[in-house]
Amino acid sequence: MKKILCVLALMWPETSYSSDLQSSLLGHWSGEGTVHLKPTSKSSKTNCKATFDESGAYWLRAAVICKKGRRSDRVELRFSEPDHRGQLEMNILNSKGKPVVTFEGSVVGSEITLYHPETLSFSGESYRPVLKLDASETEMRLSQIGVPTRSSNSQYLMSDLFFRKLGQ
Repeated sequence: MKKILCVLALMWPETSYSSDLQSSLLGHWSGEGTVHLKPTSKSSKTNCKATFDESGAYWLRAAVICKKGRRSDRVELRFSEPDHRGQLEMNILNSKGKPVVTFEGSVVGSEITLYHPETLSFSGESYRPVLKLDASETEMRLSQIGVPTRSSNSQYLMSDLFFRKLGQ
């Protein structure tokens, strides 16, 4: 029985979620939201633009620029092709094209959930960032939650951005 299940798992066709989500994300987006990098700091408003495309060896690539006042931050996101189980990686590169961090996670339906590889500490408290991207044809939400590594801590919303697809 185990051998049959293993063979079926290997033969199971890939689901269409990855291509549906990919085609939904392709294009230009504009949005706004809040960034709250430390649980003890105030959140700040930001405006962002994102462009998703298919580029080279990547399933998706996104150029994201966020502005707060006169300050502007630019990153590039590179998503690997999801495997047959929906597992993927996302690399974040800084404005100079140097890798900053690689998140690992999965695609389920219209949502990508990615986990930061390390625990971050703020004021003696430890959190593991979890990034969630949920998209439809015309709207996208990108949020990052600080998940506590100890049960005594509570989650906090590190960033919460809402986008609309341009030209729709």
